[in-house]
Amino acid sequence: MYKPSSHSSFDIYRQDNMVRLEDPTKIHDTTLLEGAIHSEAGSASKQHGIQNYFTGYVFRGDIKPPEIIFQAGFAKIYSDQPTVHSLTAGSSGRRMKGGVSTTICVQVAGWFTIHGVDAEAGYVYLIDASEFKGIAVAETPQSALGSWFPHLTNGICDVNFTHAIPNTSIVGVVWPDKYYSPEESCWRSAPATALSLAINPEYEKGIKGVQKVKKLFSLWG
Repeated sequence: MYKPSSHSSFDIYRQDNMVRLEDPTKIHDTTLLEGAIHSEAGSASKQHGIQNYFTGYVFRGDIKPPEIIFQAGFAKIYSDQPTVHSLTAGSSGRRMKGGVSTTICVQVAGWFTIHGVDAEAGYVYLIDASEFKGIAVAETPQSALGSWFPHLTNGICDVNFTHAIPNTSIVGVVWPDKYYSPEESCWRSAPATALSLAINPEYEKGIKGVQKVKKLFSLWG
């Protein structure tokens, strides 16, 4: 199923390089996955406005395609200007001034890869952050997201990392499984009920890691 190779000779959308993530609840709330850790910050962190941390699997939207992200990973962002990386953005469209913003909800990541009403969507990536600790932030997402996913307001929505995310921690690119490819996907319709995952050949945990991910996101995981 999983055969790491160079991107020039390896089609990531081959059937034998794809798996299905089928739990409609867990893809919108990765805190429910076995092994996820949502912990309260210590007093020193709270002095800097940090209340909670999260360790586990997260999603990130980006306009860059897999052939770039699977090689480069996600670099630390140094701007406080609104970008595609800002995710829910609340009312201000801003996030932290440095780091990498992610989310526990795939629909949030997908929604905010889109720059305008008629613009094409970008790509959504599943990140294995089980060895990292990100800053957990509750938010009230814009538009329909708030009514679809009220848990994002009271628990975690965004998970912000103060460091870059290496390409080897990216499990793969995901999209609603009713579409043939991520380029054809629409994230601003009804919430996704299952995801197709095209595996990153550079994912450091290989086939065992992918099998674990599939089980975690299964209806019986």
